[in-house]
Amino acid sequence: MGRMKKRRRLLIGIAVAFVLLLAGGAFMVVRFANDLAQVQQKDAAIFATNTLSEISQDWSADRLHFYASAEMLIDGKGDERKVKMAELRKRLGIYKSGQGIVTGLRVEKDAGGDDQLVGDYANNAKFEKGEARVEMKLIKRKVGDWQIEGFQVYENP
Repeated sequence: MGRMKKRRRLLIGIAVAFVLLLAGGAFMVVRFANDLAQVQQKDAAIFATNTLSEISQDWSADRLHFYASAEMLIDGKGDERKVKMAELRKRLGIYKSGQGIVTGLRVEKDAGGDDQLVGDYANNAKFEKGEARVEMKLIKRKVGDWQIEGFQVYENP
């Protein structure tokens, strides 16, 4: 009888140690994933803010298209985008400052079924001639840098 109790205690002790080990491992995995997400968010925000600064130098649709995803390039709005960019050049001028952030970072499937990282960028930006809210939908595929899938500028009245 004593031997059975010892064995049971030993098994319970091993089970408790195993559960604690699993809990600690899960905590580390969650923490690592959270840290990785924060790094990706920061990377995406830096990309978007630098790209906004570059695009606003002349508000060229061609410059925007350089950073555009394939989805943006084939959306059929190229001519509309050129007109809008010319208007923004006249009304806003060059980007001066703003605090851009990326939210809603998530993994989605692209048209080919591969994973891509997607995030939403927003910046209440100051330009030479006024202020505007700039929003971008950003994507990053397994291979390559961040790209712009959506680009909107909402001028402040």
